[in-house]
Amino acid sequence: MIRGPLFGLGSLFVVRMVDLPRRRIAVWLGILLFIVGGLGPYLELTFRTMPIGFNLATLTEVLFQNF
Repeated sequence: MIRGPLFGLGSLFVVRMVDLPRRRIAVWLGILLFIVGGLGPYLELTFRTMPIGFNLATLTEVLFQNF
């Protein structure tokens, strides 16, 4: 309940500061949120201990949740 509003607020500041078309900003913010909110913490904690099939499924889920 805390992470979502913080990401939204941070994204709002980025959108206000950058002067690019909306679609381009949306794609870049989606990629950024996926890396910061999902991929980074997942790779740091879980990736080494789980099987590769589980890792791929989880990373796909995290991509869709954050992007």
